[in-house]
Amino acid sequence: MTAIEHLTKRARIAYALAMVPYLPGFAACAITLLWSGHPSPVAAFALAHWWTLIVGGFLLSFIGMAVGVRILLCPYCHFRLTRAGAGPIQFLGKASAVKFCPNCGSTFGEKLDEGALRRRRFE
Repeated sequence: MTAIEHLTKRARIAYALAMVPYLPGFAACAITLLWSGHPSPVAAFALAHWWTLIVGGFLLSFIGMAVGVRILLCPYCHFRLTRAGAGPIQFLGKASAVKFCPNCGSTFGEKLDEGALRRRRFE
């Protein structure tokens, strides 16, 4: 695995942390709109709590964004790449806009040592 593949995987996790909390609220809204008169307990729950699920998802999304920004680290020196203006969107395309770490100068096209990555996580 190259460093850019590693960063792409982490960028996808960062986006998921920010977007997944919205799903229960959107599902509750859809159920409320489609089954508003249905006697099922799921429809009654969605009708009663859709607003709470939307606001809760909004708040959890901000927490997910804060965590997502912190997981984009240089695999060599652990510099937070978002400090240099490299957000998750720069790593999701086929041709990444970020080619090297602005702190240590390592290029992200090199192969990574998987054992070194595991050891660094626990240091």
